[in-house]
Parts: sequence; structure tokens; C-alpha cells
Amino acid sequence: MLPEAIGPDGREVAVGACEVWLSEFQPVAELRHPYGGLELAYGPPDPEPGWSGFTSADAVDRCYGVRITKLECRSIDDVGERPERLAP
Repeated sequence: MLPEAIGPDGREVAVGACEVWLSEFQPVAELRHPYGGLELAYGPPDPEPGWSGFTSADAVDRCYGVRITKLECRSIDDVGERPERLAP
């Protein structure tokens, strides 16, 4: 979740930066180690699978507190109606 204070433009910048970082992330990459060191250290695993839940349709619904169902098509007849509120 990003703070509301950054606004829509700030959110776009933050999400874009995260997408770039994720695209260049190398899971379990070998980390620097001292010359002659006996143990190799490795970085963390790929964080993307755990974060994918943040971008799911359910997460969008919870974020706005209404049933947006962004992955479903709605009829043009009800496009002017507000989505139903989610139960608290």
C-alpha cells in the first residue's frame, strides 16, 4: 500500500520504479564475498510471487472498499451506477 499523500502521479512513479526494479532483480544471486572466503552468500529469492497478491482484483476491491471486479465486463446499462460497497 502506498500512502494517499503521494497522489495519483506519485503512485504511478512508485509503481513504475517498482516494476523496473522487479524486472532487473536477480533471485538468489551470488553476493560479494571476501577474496579467499570459504562460504558463498546468496541474495533473497524472487519477491514477485509474494507481491502478485497486491495487484490482484480482490486487492483492488479491498483498496477502494467497493466491488470493482476489474476483470469482469459490466453491461453498458449499469456503467453509471456506483459499485456496491464491501462489507466491513
